[in-house]
Amino acid sequence: MVLQGHGPGGVGQIMAAIYQQQAGNDNAKLYGAVDGFKNRVRKDGIAGIGSEEIVNAAFDDGREAGQKTADDLRRDSKGYYNIEHASSEYPEGKHLGKDGPVRGANSRYSPHADLPYRTDGTHRVVGSHGHGIQSEKGHAKEDVRVANGRQGTPFISSLGHAGDRGHRVIIYVPTGGGRGEFFHSTDRRNYYSGE
Repeated sequence: MVLQGHGPGGVGQIMAAIYQQQAGNDNAKLYGAVDGFKNRVRKDGIAGIGSEEIVNAAFDDGREAGQKTADDLRRDSKGYYNIEHASSEYPEGKHLGKDGPVRGANSRYSPHADLPYRTDGTHRVVGSHGHGIQSEKGHAKEDVRVANGRQGTPFISSLGHAGDRGHRVIIYVPTGGGRGEFFHSTDRRNYYSGE
């Protein structure tokens, strides 16, 4: 069990370590990855936002995106498919502010929902989207590349799938150098490593 200091996210990390010891989950590893993201990957003033707030936003937005994507069911001559939904969380002082969810393109073959984008120069901390029943259940390779900063600034990515109405949420945390870690949860309390 690793207990870290009194800085931003410190209390959240201590609580996560206690939960991990009790439940056998990977919460401390997730909160450690988010702390690393805030302090090493992103050095643009988001360190003051609590890691617990970031994780909760990622889970809630990923679940919502999965549910909204599931509700946006379409049918064509090939069968059923979903329209993706997406949202973003941006820094607003020491907290996050949500933009979205927004509805994506009506396309069976290249489904996508663009993450809400702010033009004031702030960079998203969390980007969340849903995958439809016609798409993979985890993050696509391009989802990971974009979260790692391929099109700008890295951000934490969360995903809910329409197949289970966003019940299982997958969170990807960039760790730098084009790498990152995956975590998943179904209850917002216990997180486990992997997609």
